[in-house]
Amino acid sequence: MPQERAKRRLAGHATHEVIAQLAGVQRGVVARHQLLDHGVGPGAIAHALSTRRLHIVLPRIYGALPVSALPPLAREQAAILAHEPDAYLSHASAAMLWGLDKRPSREVDITVVGRHAGRAGHGVRIHFATALDRRDTRMRAGLPVTAPARTILDLAPSLATRQLEQIFDEALHARLMRRTEVRAMLERHPRRPGSVRVAALAHEDRTTAWTRGDTERRLLELLRKARLPVPEVNTSYGPFELDFFWPAQRLAVETDGYEFHSSRRDLERDHQRDLALQAAGVMIVRFSWRQVRDEPELVIAQLAGLLAMRRAA
Repeated sequence: MPQERAKRRLAGHATHEVIAQLAGVQRGVVARHQLLDHGVGPGAIAHALSTRRLHIVLPRIYGALPVSALPPLAREQAAILAHEPDAYLSHASAAMLWGLDKRPSREVDITVVGRHAGRAGHGVRIHFATALDRRDTRMRAGLPVTAPARTILDLAPSLATRQLEQIFDEALHARLMRRTEVRAMLERHPRRPGSVRVAALAHEDRTTAWTRGDTERRLLELLRKARLPVPEVNTSYGPFELDFFWPAQRLAVETDGYEFHSSRRDLERDHQRDLALQAAGVMIVRFSWRQVRDEPELVIAQLAGLLAMRRAA
């Protein structure tokens, strides 16, 4: 009997060491198959669960701590372990990992390549892909994840236009991707849902939220140098937000890359907006950021003429 108890103690100590070793490099989670590969048998696993040395996180995935005490990204680590190999964080989970979307998600999104990975559930949402080009994947924080450009393409069908533009522009600004990378990816996936919307954002002449800020500063500098009246910036007129507005002249200027829109709906929306402003007596003029940058004299000449005309009127 003493020998049997000693053996159980040794076995329990060995199990604890294996759990600690694996969990220590995997954000506190371990897979059942890993324990079996390291010599921890089904009985020892069952005993560790009954004594709360292990806690169920997902089917066949355990935590060395209670789920509520696991560190950040443990859920994501567990989802990858449960569906490896060829499983990648994707969609909203990838956007979170890249810092493009900070909203918490109740589910972990993963894309599994080349096979059916079983049913989703238990807080994991599974997407299937017949193939995933290596250029569309990365490693981040020790986790396999879809590249920023592919992540945005995956999300494009489900996001509102403003949300899609925001994460696209943030990825550019943070230098997580380049427009050339996006266009190359779209050539690999020309018919994927959302590709048309992403292609519009990837156009070289499309202004971004960050470019608009530079454009606003540049235009204000040009106006001051030309000693023209300085407008109100990012102001409201009724329900509309205007980039630049001269209330006395009832003149508005937009510098939002008008010639490139994410969709026909955006183009029609802007057209209706312009008609509503014109009906209210506001003249609206649009300049692209390239015009402000490359043709400043022409932009200022046009504005000077319009301001004089509107003042006289």
